[in-house]
Amino acid sequence: MPKNHSNEHRLNTWKEIAQYLGCGVRTCRRWEIELGLPVHRVRDSGKSRVYAHKDEIDEWLNVRRQNNSHPRNNISIKKIFIKKIGPVFLIPVLLGLFYVFYNLWENKNPKSFKIVGTELVILNEKDKEIWRFDTKVNNLVTEEEYLNRSQFKRRNSKTHHVYLPYVSIEDLDNDSKKEVLFSIQTQDNFNEGLLLCFNHKGKELWRFQGGKELTFGNEKFSHDYRIDGFGVEDLDNDSNMEILVISDQRYFYPTQMVVLDNSGEMIGEYWNSGRLTDFVCKDLDEDGHKEIIVAGMNNEYKKAALIVFDSTRVDGASPQGSDYKCSELSQGTEKYYVLFPRTDVDRLDNLLETILSVKLLQGRRLSVLTKFSNIFFELDYNLEIKEIHISNSFEQNHRNAVKLGRISSSLNEEYLDNLKNGLLYYDGESWVPQATVSNPWPDSSN
Repeated sequence: MPKNHSNEHRLNTWKEIAQYLGCGVRTCRRWEIELGLPVHRVRDSGKSRVYAHKDEIDEWLNVRRQNNSHPRNNISIKKIFIKKIGPVFLIPVLLGLFYVFYNLWENKNPKSFKIVGTELVILNEKDKEIWRFDTKVNNLVTEEEYLNRSQFKRRNSKTHHVYLPYVSIEDLDNDSKKEVLFSIQTQDNFNEGLLLCFNHKGKELWRFQGGKELTFGNEKFSHDYRIDGFGVEDLDNDSNMEILVISDQRYFYPTQMVVLDNSGEMIGEYWNSGRLTDFVCKDLDEDGHKEIIVAGMNNEYKKAALIVFDSTRVDGASPQGSDYKCSELSQGTEKYYVLFPRTDVDRLDNLLETILSVKLLQGRRLSVLTKFSNIFFELDYNLEIKEIHISNSFEQNHRNAVKLGRISSSLNEEYLDNLKNGLLYYDGESWVPQATVSNPWPDSSN
């Protein structure tokens, strides 16, 4: 059948072609390029005009229909793919990309460590090395000892000794990337007063050097200190961690306790005339800030000691007489300083007494265990004594001492009452038998 190319069957502009096809001009242009829409051009006056014949367009449409490739059908297929089929393929792709990037991130996040010679080697969760740091210290303690004192405080179930961490991998600044805290520990206990902090990539962020040269009474103590351990706590509930560091003078006393923020800045420092052995943190007065409850001893009084601080103000030194006092330090800001009574049993073979551990109990109570007498003292959050529990070892030691004629006391209710009444509290000026604070608690209404 001959084609009808008369003027009445001719479409002379893109607009007429689009109207005939029932679509837009842009769609017609695209169909010309992509699907061969039969469009003709007349070149004159430097312009290119288009025209089309209706019968050619009809024939083109019939071919498309027969091949199931009408332009509108193609568009529908694309829309169906994008809206319905596309997500089926897109979701696995996105999940795959997430898995790849998650693993790349996770593989760079510190998880554990090992000690190789003089080096600290940081590992990811797959035990693959991320980075290493050379301490240049040839006599580091063994990897086993570092591992036994890592991440969190540990208690020996038989001896009740407390071991504070030497190494900790924690997210200190709440950015989902873990920092590494590492203290230098050596076989001979010298040159140990350094705590280092690294970011997740192994860059050193800051370092803290424990101790300094001070004079207590007439005795000068050098700056040879060792870090006995540290702990990581969120003291003010802001999701940023603080670091408590206990540093001992190498030979005798004093002991330094510092509070660092996560950038290594010192925000609190306290000096005790005697070793500190353990600490716990608890919001005793429910003001939103945790108190720091520290256990240890006082060398002047030869007694076990418990000290409580408002974590927003840690400063000064323990209450001492002139022979054990440092004139360079101010009076301490502790809320409580409590001395625990000695027993006739522990005095037999020990120069002084100390606290092995302090624990938080249910019912707003604290429990402290003395080292040589092995007696448990239970106190409430106002530091008033509530109960005393005699251990089996103390009973045995008391029985043996009586049998050998070394002591003559009887282990009865009066004996226990004397222990209960034997606690002494520093009231800011002197020692008193009633539970009282050394410094007033801050006004919670302010």
